[in-house]
Amino acid sequence: DQRRIELNGSMAGPSAIGLELRGGNCQIYYFIIHSFASHGILISGTPPPGQGGHIIRGNFIGTDYTGKEKKPNGGEGIYIENTPNNQIGGTGADEGNVIAGNGGFGIVIDGSDPDVDFQPNGAGNNSIEGNMIGMDADGNNVLANEDGGVMNENAPQTKIGDSTNTKSANKLGGVNTGITITGNLSEGVRIESNSFLNGVNEKFLIDIFGRGGKALSIAQNIFTEVD
Repeated sequence: DQRRIELNGSMAGPSAIGLELRGGNCQIYYFIIHSFASHGILISGTPPPGQGGHIIRGNFIGTDYTGKEKKPNGGEGIYIENTPNNQIGGTGADEGNVIAGNGGFGIVIDGSDPDVDFQPNGAGNNSIEGNMIGMDADGNNVLANEDGGVMNENAPQTKIGDSTNTKSANKLGGVNTGITITGNLSEGVRIESNSFLNGVNEKFLIDIFGRGGKALSIAQNIFTEVD
């Protein structure tokens, strides 16, 4: 087991965020981030689009130190605001995050639409690999993020799992929708070789939902039920 640094936001105030990454190329390993009023981790820029290139691995976001009990952050587990090239999880031992129990989505990648937001889209080439999203650290029990698993809005070339590497698979459990792809700029998104696990009392209404975007790859995902 890895030693972890615990960030407890229960006394941090009504809009507190666990960690804010507004520069570039940070590496966040082996934190426990829970009980913040807002997001567990915010990745952004000042103003966005940010530089990005962050690596987020081996963390428990929205749970206790065991990764098996909910201690929710009020917002998303990880919110990526119009920022590119971030790696959430990985394919090596202990590189996946547990992102569970949060009040929003497990992960949101929110890209700008220049016609609406009047700033360039900077949310390309993010990857989500090897994580437990809405699942406990063992991958056996559902610990739902309240709004769903992953939301990708106007974020192009996102990789959620990878059919060429089985260690890239994410395990997702929860309520509402497992993975949502929306926005016309969500081009080239890959949803491959992930496992969607539905519990007895906590089940996705829809495992994968797409509205907008183009050139999406949805392949070799597995859909099962757990006790």
